[in-house]
Amino acid sequence: MLPVIRSRRCYVLLVSGSVFLLAASLVIHAQCTTCQPDPWQEGPFEWAQSQLNPTTVGLPLGIAAPPIEGIDFIGHRTVVHIAVSGVRDEAIALLRLWAERDDLQVVVAFASVGLMQSAEILSALGERIVAFGPPESLRPVADYRVGEGVIAVTFLIDETGTIVYRFTRISLRWAGMIDQAVASFATTGEIPDDAPQEGVHWFEDVLRCPAPPLETLDGGPVTLSAGKPRLLLAGSCTESGQMAVVRKALDGLRVEFPHVEFILIANVYTDDLAANTWAYARSLGFSSTYPGFQRPCDDYVAESAEFRAAVVDSLTMCAESNMEGWTVLLDLDSRFEREMLLLVSPMIMIIDGDGRVAFPPTMFVGLSTDGSSPLQLHPEAVTELQTVLQTLDRP
Repeated sequence: MLPVIRSRRCYVLLVSGSVFLLAASLVIHAQCTTCQPDPWQEGPFEWAQSQLNPTTVGLPLGIAAPPIEGIDFIGHRTVVHIAVSGVRDEAIALLRLWAERDDLQVVVAFASVGLMQSAEILSALGERIVAFGPPESLRPVADYRVGEGVIAVTFLIDETGTIVYRFTRISLRWAGMIDQAVASFATTGEIPDDAPQEGVHWFEDVLRCPAPPLETLDGGPVTLSAGKPRLLLAGSCTESGQMAVVRKALDGLRVEFPHVEFILIANVYTDDLAANTWAYARSLGFSSTYPGFQRPCDDYVAESAEFRAAVVDSLTMCAESNMEGWTVLLDLDSRFEREMLLLVSPMIMIIDGDGRVAFPPTMFVGLSTDGSSPLQLHPEAVTELQTVLQTLDRP
């Protein structure tokens, strides 16, 4: 049975260096006036897993797309963009671009906005897009299982009415990648082999093999194939703060379960992605909104490369001083984290030696009693993870 939120208590999401940020409505924080001394009656991970699970992260690939009133999927290639709240400006720009094609029909459903904002979004989307605001949008948002934890998911649906591709959140960083996938789909009906993939992973699911490659800190390629149980922690390496709290909590488990590989995965962005981001930001008209894109492309890419080098240097120093026994890997352009739907950090996932999900991608949730005191983890968090790790086969 999927976990259910039984009450709104005072939680803080630990977010550090993530690619995605959750919507503000997801963060149940310590400013409420009814905080109780024991705010974790749901358990250490139940609330987090209620936000990101197969009923909230969007439908998986290979299944029939739920019907949307007035839309005929059969014989058409269709883009369906489902948003829990409003539609981001970057998404509107790409959706309008795709709607100009004669070989695509574009459908948008968005919810949780007022009448004025709904009217503004509908006007911005234009007449070539079939768009639904609330209350008409509530049914497709529910049918496509898009919850607040992922904010928005774009689905590509082929002529048979089958979901063949999906992409969580459209941003300028990913505009080029998703546009190239959509263009190939519209023209050929195929998704490019190099398009980022996304899975919907839950207990006992088998992961795709091979998974997207990772890199060591010195640039060596790594593929996480089956054969060894692993605990994955998505985030950064710091000597203090949020990630340090989580990492130190896991260190005892690392010692107790030496046959399990403990891996810290940090995302970095390549020069190719930086150049692609710059090009799409300019072509979609965002250089006036984001002054950084007014610079020449070479300058933008050089700054991105400097930031990447600084991240790698920081990870290297932290790994040498604080990560004994851990494997630290780089996720180029967040392809691995996207496929696993490791959407925020710190986020944890446990995989058994057969490549099955023993513990699905789950946010670490911390408590701050007054909004400023140090965050604490649930006192049973380590015990619950220990129970999971005990089920993994030893060599």
